[in-house]
Amino acid sequence: LLKGGEKLAAVVFQTLRPVPKNWQLDMMYNKDEKSTDEFFQERGLTRGDVGTKKYPAERKKKAGPPAWKMPKRATSVMKKGKTGKKNS
Repeated sequence: LLKGGEKLAAVVFQTLRPVPKNWQLDMMYNKDEKSTDEFFQERGLTRGDVGTKKYPAERKKKAGPPAWKMPKRATSVMKKGKTGKKNS
């Protein structure tokens, strides 16, 4: 294991199913989802989706599609008129 003063460490995982190539292997910070939520709340942290298009992470079915698969939302931009003032 990690010796005092060492800068790097490693953890060996044994999985119950194959992990696709280039996919992230994520772990809970506690024993279950509820206690993991509490872990983040106690520290004032917000849990985030760490999956990306290049390196996806497996998602729970109830989580829905990842943000990178969602269509980009149209944003409303206020155009400037000839006077330089924003039109409403």
